[in-house]
Order: sequence, then C-alpha cells, then structure tokens
Amino acid sequence: MCAPAEQAAMACEETKLILHGLGGELCTIAARPDWAVHEVKAAVEAEIQVQPRQQRLLLGTRELRDADRLSDLGLGDVEHVTLIKRPAQQVEWLAHVEKDWSKLLGAPAPAGGGGGRGRRRERAPPHSQ
Repeated sequence: MCAPAEQAAMACEETKLILHGLGGELCTIAARPDWAVHEVKAAVEAEIQVQPRQQRLLLGTRELRDADRLSDLGLGDVEHVTLIKRPAQQVEWLAHVEKDWSKLLGAPAPAGGGGGRGRRRERAPPHSQ
C-alpha cells in the first residue's frame, strides 16, 4: 500500500498479479505501478522461493524484461501472468554470462542437436524442374 502523500502525488493503484505455472495458480502479488519487473520477481521469490534468475514472466505472449516498468505495460486492476522456470543449466549459464559474455564460447550445444557455436548449416539447393 502507498502512503497518503504518495496517493495524492500519483494514482497509487496496486495491480493484482495472479501468477500461474503450468500446473495452475502459484501465488498473487500486489504490485505498484512504479515497480519494475525485477521488483515483481523479488516479490515472487519471497512468496514461492523461485530465484529471479530462474523466472521467465509472460503477460499474454510477451516476455517481460527486468527493466520494464509496470506503469508502461497498460495493466488493469487484475492481470494473469505466467511463470516459466528456467532449467538449472540455463540459470547457471546466465550467471556466467553476466560476469563474462565470452563464456558463451564454451556453452553446450542446444538440446536436440541444433549445431550451435556459430556453425552455419548448408542449405540444399532448390529442386529444378
């Protein structure tokens, strides 16, 4: 909740964010419009013990970035947000990359083959008729 002085200075209406995972509803966060998404992630961590780096928050089909301000997202009084947890290996690599991006050169290839490491796949020439 906002202090009375803050309420007068800005429309301090909290948005109720209902977080859902793949298995259903996880928690509800009362978020202020002046919050950035990284503050929402901190509140989620306090509620359900999922570290911010593990969290991918989606509003509809849009993935929210840590620097996004809720006031810029055009939210209503109640919004449904989807939480997708990153795999542990991805979280570990994100931590490495935040310190030194060149660590990506030693990253494992993506699951499912994918090639990776800057290699280009040769395209087959189109069939001539």
